Amino acid sequence: MELSFLYHGFGIDRSYHYNATEYKDKSIILKLKSIASEKVTCPNCGSTDVIRYGVIQRTIHNLPIGSNRTHLNLTVQRYQCKSCGKVHQADIPFTHGNVSYTYRFGRYILDLLRMGTTITDVAKHLGVGWDMVKDIHKHYLRSKYSHPDISKVSRIAGEQLRCWCERAVENELPAMVKVANTLLAKQTGILAWYDCKVTNAILEGTNNKVKVINRK
Repeated sequence: MELSFLYHGFGIDRSYHYNATEYKDKSIILKLKSIASEKVTCPNCGSTDVIRYGVIQRTIHNLPIGSNRTHLNLTVQRYQCKSCGKVHQADIPFTHGNVSYTYRFGRYILDLLRMGTTITDVAKHLGVGWDMVKDIHKHYLRSKYSHPDISKVSRIAGEQLRCWCERAVENELPAMVKVANTLLAKQTGILAWYDCKVTNAILEGTNNKVKVINRK
């Protein structure tokens, strides 16, 4: 298999070498091996006195090819630092941490969710667990909407508000569920402001000042 196909199709760069393809249970398994680098630096102490220290195997979900599920079976080189004794493994640039899917697989899941596909349907379509799809969606929502900029928002449509609240509750993030429940409970008053442009904020502020004066 050509390296250019692996790179443009799956984001696999030249740090990994293609070994073989296996077909099993309607799945395509691409076997790859990390290419040992001549110069390795210890991420713990910065020493370059590093030796090879065996390999580990990892299998991660990859973008499907047609209707076939695809997995990457990785043989990852491990290294040991002779200065501090720490052991680390070669970088896997097309995924992160200990997750069992590639970056592009995660983005594909988000694309399916944006089209209105439910978490359950996405999980069934890709043959993965419901929890994996939910966790990918949660991570995306946290990174994109943890601190939203609403300074330029001038109007909120009732249907959009309710739709957002439903999806926030579905994802079970405690903070977002709390916000969604508050918005749903107060939606009549919130949406009425955009029609009447009347608020009791000044009255509430005055009441608070009176209470502070009374306490003194």
